[in-house]
Amino acid sequence: SIDIDGTWMAIGAPGDDIGGQVDRGSIYLFRRMGGRWLQDTRLVGPADAAGGRAGDRFGTSVAVSGHRILVGAPGADGGLVNEGIGI
Repeated sequence: SIDIDGTWMAIGAPGDDIGGQVDRGSIYLFRRMGGRWLQDTRLVGPADAAGGRAGDRFGTSVAVSGHRILVGAPGADGGLVNEGIGI
């Protein structure tokens, strides 16, 4: 998924494998400078009860508004298996 607001663009990569955790997922943030998009940072779900496990698919959906980013992780376990969370 991709979303753009002003000079920020977020690209979800729910299939990213992180630290041996398959499909943990991440998002890539880009910032427009001049006429080019430059990668700013990569974010992964927190490694706690709210996410950060194999199969979370963090980045399946993204939304950017100003300096706020909403990220969906439908495979995350909030309290139930594969309950999904939004961060």
